[in-house]
Amino acid sequence: MLNTVQRSVALEACRAHQTLSLHSTLTFSKLLPLVTRVKETIWLYEVKHGKDLGNTFVDRELKKPIYYGKLPHPMHLARNQTLIPWTVSP
Repeated sequence: MLNTVQRSVALEACRAHQTLSLHSTLTFSKLLPLVTRVKETIWLYEVKHGKDLGNTFVDRELKKPIYYGKLPHPMHLARNQTLIPWTVSP
């Protein structure tokens, strides 16, 4: 039932014919499916209210912050790396 309601709203938003599918109308009107939006809202509510998320981030490795001031300037990188300084040909 929610799909039909969302499809009719998306059809009006992108001004398409009724023969267009739900996923196409959602893509054209730049809308997310309601199921995805509801799951995202539930997850944000649980995060904001401090509910124990359990093993949500067990499979992810935490990254260390990078201080970009200590990285070498792209001009000083070796030529075999991706960034090469511009040269003027004679």
